[in-house]
Amino acid sequence: MAATSVGWETLDRYGIARPACVITASLDEAIRFLERAAGRVVVLKAVTDEHKLRLGLVMTNLRTAEQLSGAWRDLASRSALPFLLQEQVEAGPEVIVGARHDPSFGAVVLLGLGGRFADALARREIRLAPVAPTEADRMVVALLGEPLPRLSDILVKVAQLIADRPNLQELDLNPVILSPSGPCAVDLRAVDGPITPGEDDAPGARQAIRRMLKPRSVAIVGASANLVKPGGRALRYLRQSAPDLPVHAVNPRREMIEGVQTVGQIAELPFGIDVAIVALPASNVVPTLEALHERGIASAIVFASGFAEVGNDAGEADVRAAGRRLGIRVCGVNSNGVLGDVPLTFSQAGEKGWQAGSVSFVSQSGALSGSLLMQSWAIGLGTARSICVGNQTDLEISDYLDFLADDAATRTVGVFLEGVRDGRRLARSMARVTESGKGLVVLRAGASAVSSLAARSHTGVLAGSAEIYRQVISQAGGSIAEDLPELVGMCQALDWQPHAASRRVAIISTSGGAGSLLADMVDQRGLLLPELEPEVQAELRNVLPPFAPTRNPLDTTAAITYEPELLGRMAEPVLASKEVDLLLIAISTLTGRQAETIAGDMVRLASRSSKPIVIAWSVPESAVGPAVAMLRQSRIPVFDSFALAASAASALSPGS
Repeated sequence: MAATSVGWETLDRYGIARPACVITASLDEAIRFLERAAGRVVVLKAVTDEHKLRLGLVMTNLRTAEQLSGAWRDLASRSALPFLLQEQVEAGPEVIVGARHDPSFGAVVLLGLGGRFADALARREIRLAPVAPTEADRMVVALLGEPLPRLSDILVKVAQLIADRPNLQELDLNPVILSPSGPCAVDLRAVDGPITPGEDDAPGARQAIRRMLKPRSVAIVGASANLVKPGGRALRYLRQSAPDLPVHAVNPRREMIEGVQTVGQIAELPFGIDVAIVALPASNVVPTLEALHERGIASAIVFASGFAEVGNDAGEADVRAAGRRLGIRVCGVNSNGVLGDVPLTFSQAGEKGWQAGSVSFVSQSGALSGSLLMQSWAIGLGTARSICVGNQTDLEISDYLDFLADDAATRTVGVFLEGVRDGRRLARSMARVTESGKGLVVLRAGASAVSSLAARSHTGVLAGSAEIYRQVISQAGGSIAEDLPELVGMCQALDWQPHAASRRVAIISTSGGAGSLLADMVDQRGLLLPELEPEVQAELRNVLPPFAPTRNPLDTTAAITYEPELLGRMAEPVLASKEVDLLLIAISTLTGRQAETIAGDMVRLASRSSKPIVIAWSVPESAVGPAVAMLRQSRIPVFDSFALAASAASALSPGS
């Protein structure tokens, strides 16, 4: 155990129970400790940052000086002095209570299964520190299934300990034994390290974002007559989409581009322009911001790359400093722009026009922001806002989420996230979105990275940044996607369907195999398959063949092939069931008139029910195009993947 600012005496100061102990390099002192224990059993341990129990560096059940001397010699042959000698705690279930300072989220506290199984089972609850007693109670119940007030008290105290010590990188109490006499921490690891705090937000973010998404006038600095270059493409999209919007183009070599009279330099622009697109190389960005400031322009979207993403940290810092000094808020750098009331972007997603809707996407990747748009539009899911934050040189994802939480045009928010400077602010901003009644889905890249420092303890492994992000997103009320189609599909379900009252799901399938597969996926996502009431099962027996089961999940049997109305007749009593809050339907190879009959019945039922319906149709869309179009026109999500349908159902269910 490396020397740190936290030791056993620190636990005493915070009132965290632990056994009497001594760290010593003297066998004689160890024997005197045993004698003072007055007949109690003691434990001898190596003092190391390694996993002691796994390496056989723990000797238990030592009662006599002879036993202690033998254990001492055995341990000394395999480990260096000094050793830790403790009074042995009565056996009981073992948990880990840990804490760490995450680079993005700051102080966090963890509760997980402990002892030798901590890494293998990897069950844990994580919260941002400090933790209120009621929240600590929820952590304990979530992990162990029952309240343990004294364990909750330890969580509160450990959370306060890590919050009090900004230079404590990690704290690992593993195990904390839940002995009959109460929880007791019997092992301690602590790692000190420097912490970089998050930066305070500069003023003016909301107004700047409003100017970018709802501009009354736009300047394009670097407008190009080559309409495939960023400055040319952005101008072309803008003129096509908003021909009446005042647009000012800066190009010293052209007098007219796309019907827009150009000026040779920024100094010739009029005052009062809402936002400027900067489509110039990296070396020109800071001088451009200075010139924009002279014309009273306080919002800029910077397309230029060549900054921190390629190692030019100093250049990016100069842009950030210039923006703050001049009072100009910057989207980017390395952004492909934004889509709001009008497109201020060079994304090729706009080549065939833009589909309006109520889903807003915020992405750190320009290419993937375009992919999100194109995948959404392919299934009829329109866009309210699309924002590529780029390197977040100035405005961060949190700024945009704060804006979207109050944006009347936005019903659902999808986020592609790689990282943020201030994770606590991100958590608050995500919670603002969901508290405003809007759906939130987050896909995070880079989730597999675990720092070498974090891997030094169980807490570091179990509370790595990836797991902190997952739990913080869930606690904020968001859903977590694993890839782009899932992000789009979950947003589609949240945007089109009402939220479920609970996680109880009924499955109706046209194939027993499909129903079983979907049931497995539902279970993996923590959804519940309740038993239907006897009266509902009786209604189902009236419409199903005599041999068909009436338990959830339900199977239409092969009768569906000659009686396509059967699915609708089954769905009606299931939707009315008091045990069901969401209906998930799995359809296999039914096409043509049968498909259209089923789709029509689902549209009719959805119009009369307040419960969400999600459909998985496991054939190519081209085979059931009219039926799928009918469903989507009525805002019923339909997927060709059982996994996507199950994820969509999970997003619609509370606690996803």
